[in-house]
Amino acid sequence: MSKTIFKVFFAFDYEKEQLWINEMSYKGYQLTSVFPFFYTFEENAEDDYIYSLDLSDKCLLFDDAPKLNENCIFIGHIGRWIYTKKKITDTNSSNAININSQIDTLKQVRLMHLPLALCFISLILYSARLFEESPSISTFIILTMILTLDFIGWYAVIKTTSRIKHLQNH
Repeated sequence: MSKTIFKVFFAFDYEKEQLWINEMSYKGYQLTSVFPFFYTFEENAEDDYIYSLDLSDKCLLFDDAPKLNENCIFIGHIGRWIYTKKKITDTNSSNAININSQIDTLKQVRLMHLPLALCFISLILYSARLFEESPSISTFIILTMILTLDFIGWYAVIKTTSRIKHLQNH
């Protein structure tokens, strides 16, 4: 039986997303496809998989499948994020976390958000000037939307930076 779930994760929360997908696998639901904010699972309690999200160097187009290890199965991708699964066996059941790999991924996520956050500052200044010249509800709404997007961008930068420092200290 197929089950599609709508769930929102942001790029800076990729670890939470990966943990949630693995929890769903533990409950007997195996991820079969991904679309932004939509995850399709197939009920299958017989197979045990561990799921991984990896950040590609480039954005994949449509059905491009990246080169993977021979044990990994490609599920899909969203932008630069690649979703894979690996069958759990006795030899690979130790889920060791590679801290350097996590730090590198978080640095890439931070670099994705920093230019956006900086770009929105100039839009905020421009919109504020427009609002001063002709205050209207539409200008106010645009300014509020830009402020919200800028806040999300800076939040992502700050959150990933603090996570990187936390990993480096441990």
